[in-house]
Amino acid sequence: VAGAPLRVSVCVRVCLCDPPSLSRRLHTHASSVLLRMNMAAPHASMLCLLALALLAHGAIGEESVAAEPGGAPPRLFSTPLQKQYVPVQKNGKVVAYKTAYFGSLQVGSQEPPQTFTVVFDTGSGHLILPSTACGSETCGRHRRYSRAASPSAVDIEYDGTPIRPDAAERDQVSIAFGTGQVLGEFVREVVCLGGAGAAEGGGGGASDCVTLRVVLATEMTEDPFGLFAFDGVLGLGLNDVGDDGATSLAEAMGKSGCLRSLDLGSNGVAAGGVEALAEALQTNAVLQHLILRINRVRDESLRYLAEALATNTSLLELDLQGNSLRDEAIEYLAPAIRVNNTLQKLNLEDNFLTDTAAKVLLQVLEKNEDLQISDLRLKNNDLTDLMKVQFDLFMRTHARELKEKRKAAKRERSKSRGSKGSRHSTKSSRSPSRSIGPPKGRIS
Repeated sequence: VAGAPLRVSVCVRVCLCDPPSLSRRLHTHASSVLLRMNMAAPHASMLCLLALALLAHGAIGEESVAAEPGGAPPRLFSTPLQKQYVPVQKNGKVVAYKTAYFGSLQVGSQEPPQTFTVVFDTGSGHLILPSTACGSETCGRHRRYSRAASPSAVDIEYDGTPIRPDAAERDQVSIAFGTGQVLGEFVREVVCLGGAGAAEGGGGGASDCVTLRVVLATEMTEDPFGLFAFDGVLGLGLNDVGDDGATSLAEAMGKSGCLRSLDLGSNGVAAGGVEALAEALQTNAVLQHLILRINRVRDESLRYLAEALATNTSLLELDLQGNSLRDEAIEYLAPAIRVNNTLQKLNLEDNFLTDTAAKVLLQVLEKNEDLQISDLRLKNNDLTDLMKVQFDLFMRTHARELKEKRKAAKRERSKSRGSKGSRHSTKSSRSPSRSIGPPKGRIS
């Protein structure tokens, strides 16, 4: 039924433990963290990204409700996801479907706790729930959090400071998404992912719970929050996973065949994390986009990535913006770029590269006609004005030539398929019947 929630055979096994040691434990026990999902389900890559993001989310908790005794490995549990299609109509006809994946969590130490469904969002960093203080029609369609019903809730300011009993005002936050906006207030609250009653020994255990700063929405826009069945948003972004977190992700990535894009921008990744990621790239033939902007990737670290680029055949984009790289880094990268025929975008903006590095890159591009790099960025480096002009002119010409080559190759493939079809096709020209149900693999 269009718009009805559908259950898909997907589970994400999540590890929650004491945050001060979370990165260390994720690194130590990464081999025991499993991803179980039906790879035939639509958009398995998106679900895989969710699983890896959950593993890397070291900043989710301010403190653990109860640490594992004796430093034992944290318990693993599964969070099932629901899937919902929402039809998009134009002129009274369904033209596409918006798709959402969401799971459940429990809030508060009371028995039973308050249960909500949330989207696990890798592009934001807050847990947002509709509040009973929100009286709009949009909030009324969802379960709303009751501050008065939770003895564990603490009203706080944006920086975590408890609100004084005599305070006449309190901080509010306005959060804008790609579509939609939320206005809300902060509380510190117990949040559990292990099932109803997790905080007080019901269906789960205290180790499944963490204490979070929660945004209680007093206003929510109709689009998108009024269109979907989920109640709120659990943001998994804006972290500082560091080398240990990046290493855990790299180990999971090396065993997984579904992740297409990994964005670790502004996460404090240095040599150890880069080495682990590079090792994973040597065996992973699926990842297409690796974002490492504004980290602590230095010149020596580039030799690990260079070794991976020399053999990797899937990576299309590598973003190293804002890493204080110098000319030595290009000495490592250049030989690898010379033999890599898949990389299309390389971002080296906001570093300390000079004309020497730019000349090396130009020589590599000129000598290898099979290179696919059409977007190589060097803005905000230490280049002379003359080199900037020369480099920009060369890249524009080079990108235009690559575009023409790709068009010609596409035409040749089309001709080849057309000639094969004319020789072997014996099928009827009558159009097959169409199903009006939600299309498999369609997402917006």
